[in-house]
Amino acid sequence: MAAPSTSLAMTTFAVNSINLLEQLQSIDIDAANTLVDGRGIADRYTLDQVTKQKQTVDFTCHWYNNSTSLEATNLDITVWSIGGTAYVGALKSGTFDLMNSGPEVSAINALTEYPLPTNTKTTITSDIMVVTTAALESIMLGSSLTAMAVTVLITFAGESISVPAIMSASKHSVKRGEVQMENVSFSLQGTPTTPGDTTSLIYLALIGAGVTSFDAVTGTNEYKTNTGKFAMISKLNMRFADKALIEQSITLELQGSMVVA
Repeated sequence: MAAPSTSLAMTTFAVNSINLLEQLQSIDIDAANTLVDGRGIADRYTLDQVTKQKQTVDFTCHWYNNSTSLEATNLDITVWSIGGTAYVGALKSGTFDLMNSGPEVSAINALTEYPLPTNTKTTITSDIMVVTTAALESIMLGSSLTAMAVTVLITFAGESISVPAIMSASKHSVKRGEVQMENVSFSLQGTPTTPGDTTSLIYLALIGAGVTSFDAVTGTNEYKTNTGKFAMISKLNMRFADKALIEQSITLELQGSMVVA
């Protein structure tokens, strides 16, 4: 028996014509069919038929720091401010989540789905050590609706994101022998400011177009967007944590079928 193929066989992974192979950590190429049961009234066993197919690509990669030519770490997070107050000195971890959604517009005679991005939503979470007072908690509890509307500014590896947001949840935790912590969540309230790197996936997702191309050569197959076709960035999750690399997990939904060779 021939030796099974491993991750070392991958030779290409490019998104939006940018080579991400060195940052890539995992990839899943998925296809799921919509089935309908075509059996008659007197038939016991299902007679499933395919009416549509959804194709997706899920991958996780590190954020690359162009200035150091290395993957970005917790040390590259220079700004994390909420409502004009800097919290980067007390931050332990956080996330930035983005979702693009919209109608599926494939024609009745098309096999594969064609999602169209028309809605963009982002959420931000922060785990912050309580230094002197639970300042964020006071905004949420007994405060006005106006006070809950804040701007969240994040700068990492020289890239900045500014998000007008509304505080959606907060929690002040006190545990024996541990540092008091605040966990706060924010939801998008308006148009965010995009980072300066216009080739980055977070930029493409934020501008609302959310469509791009990809090409993955696994060593056994090549998967790529078809000529004139693209993929919608439907989900993007960035994770920031102490003593860790900055990671992003992304879901692409194909607009039409991909090429498999």
